[in-house]
Amino acid sequence: MVKDMPEWTPSQNRIREIDVVRGFALFGVFWMNLQQEGLTVPTDRLIFLAPPGVEKVIGFLGEWLIHGKEQALFSMLFGLGFALFLDQISQTREDGQKLYVRRLIFLLVIGVADAVFLWIGDILNAFAMMGFLLLFTRRWPSWLLLGVGSVLSIFSVVGLIWLTGILFPHHPASWFSLDSAHAGQRFVGYQAGDYSRFVRENARFLEAIGTLPIFAIYLLRIFGRFMLGSWMFRQAWFRALQLGGGLPRSFVILLPVGLLMALPGPVIVAMGGHPSSVLQQTADIVLALGYASSLILLYQAGKIRRLLDCLGDVGRMSLTNYLFQGLFYLLVLDGFGFDLLAYVGPTFSLAMSVAFFALQAVASRWWMSVFRFGPAEWIWRSFIYDKWLLLRRSSVC
Repeated sequence: MVKDMPEWTPSQNRIREIDVVRGFALFGVFWMNLQQEGLTVPTDRLIFLAPPGVEKVIGFLGEWLIHGKEQALFSMLFGLGFALFLDQISQTREDGQKLYVRRLIFLLVIGVADAVFLWIGDILNAFAMMGFLLLFTRRWPSWLLLGVGSVLSIFSVVGLIWLTGILFPHHPASWFSLDSAHAGQRFVGYQAGDYSRFVRENARFLEAIGTLPIFAIYLLRIFGRFMLGSWMFRQAWFRALQLGGGLPRSFVILLPVGLLMALPGPVIVAMGGHPSSVLQQTADIVLALGYASSLILLYQAGKIRRLLDCLGDVGRMSLTNYLFQGLFYLLVLDGFGFDLLAYVGPTFSLAMSVAFFALQAVASRWWMSVFRFGPAEWIWRSFIYDKWLLLRRSSVC
């Protein structure tokens, strides 16, 4: 039996601007995940849809504008969202911390299942693990959250590169080199059209990555960004957003500054060099915040609000949309689907991400006009409160 909603749930006090930013981040995550899938394809098997010059330009723009920034933004939003949930639920219920833990347990189970059965690159399981650690920083002063969060977000990648060089001396020192030795094997397995083999490959790879010390450094970077999100939750300008106020216009400076900081990385790579990892990580955070600030200011100014509202609907059911993106990888790219993995170059990735994300925006717009939550969000929240919440809106026009 479907029961009434409890006296308070997070959906009743949402900040629309944050949903808009989350929707934008989800598009970037989808685009870059598609592009990264191309790394599993042996070079001689990759088929490009556009002339080499076009592919290089699109790839360069993706690296400059989106790659790294989307994950930084998504991570900080998760940290902010979990801090917001814990703060608000604790104000109205004595079991707030228990509900927070149940929220993370569900996310961890969903994340592991997604990685094994749909897409190995799932990040929800890592988010859930770091969400448990975030609980221990709840009483930290804001300056400590900002300081430790910044250090982990920016400098943990230096440790990542150093440790990769030790563990994998014959591979380039980067996170993505970890699965380069498995790329050919995974490509053959994914194209075989055997779903049971696909699941075994994912489980084997997930187990191998999870036992590496280098994975802990990757988690620490996520944890650092969570702390930055938690720090942002405490700021006066965020409190103003909660009360329907505006964001300081001075925040728009983050966008051009971030664009300039992010430019040297892809330029140096295009010239065959190795960019500064510290500068890259800093640029990822600054540009991510620049995107967020610009979207919030545009939304509050009423410009292109209808388009941004579509992003907000996607962001409001971000868990559902993220899982459907995993289903897209499964059915469109792999051998038991449309078998298009060999085409995943920069042009294909951008075209398919725009097309599929547009479908998600339309579907999310309709769904949220009829229902209170996305389907995955509804199951998630019902698990948290240990009762089935009312899904359909009481009155639908």
